[in-house]
Amino acid sequence: MFEGLPHHFREHNLAADVRTLLHLKRAMQKGLVNTLGDIYVVLKGLITTDPADFGPYTSAFYSYFLDVEIKPGEKLDNAILRSEAFKQWKLSLIHI
Repeated sequence: MFEGLPHHFREHNLAADVRTLLHLKRAMQKGLVNTLGDIYVVLKGLITTDPADFGPYTSAFYSYFLDVEIKPGEKLDNAILRSEAFKQWKLSLIHI
């Protein structure tokens, strides 16, 4: 399901491997993961070991799951606002 995930996170200098996927799968099977926010929290616990990893983790997560590129020094809110995912979400609200 998330085959490229470990490689993507390693590109951001984070420790992720096949075990990360296995732990995520177990969390999903136990019903601990129901939303994208749940995936964020579970993976953060699995991948980050140092508070210095939180920023790179967030960047890697957003780019992998939402295709949001966070440029160096850019605030997350600004990156989300200019992302294609956000534009599509706004368009979907118009059609409700």
